Amino acid sequence: MTEPADNLRPRAALHLIWTVPLAVAVTFGAMFWMTLNWCGVSGCSGGGFGRISDPSLGGVLLGSLLMAAAWFAAIGAVPWHRSRAVRFGVAAAVAIVLTVIATLAATAVFAR
Repeated sequence: MTEPADNLRPRAALHLIWTVPLAVAVTFGAMFWMTLNWCGVSGCSGGGFGRISDPSLGGVLLGSLLMAAAWFAAIGAVPWHRSRAVRFGVAAAVAIVLTVIATLAATAVFAR
């Protein structure tokens, strides 16, 4: 069997089928965590128990860090390319972009 000329490893890339959905699940959990830490149990509208008086920026930062680590591990750990530098570079770029998008989506409703 011949190897692809562009250094891609298609058989190893199949592991992305389970690592990427796992990173998506961690992302949604982290987004829930960020919303809960910032808005409280009642949500950002303040219904029920009212708005939270002291939102936690640390919870938002922790959620963002968790998302970035999950995406970096999901893409960087799978040997879909022979070069480790290429894998880690792509993983870092994807992790940063998706974390920023998810954090902005999760925190857009509770800008104070």
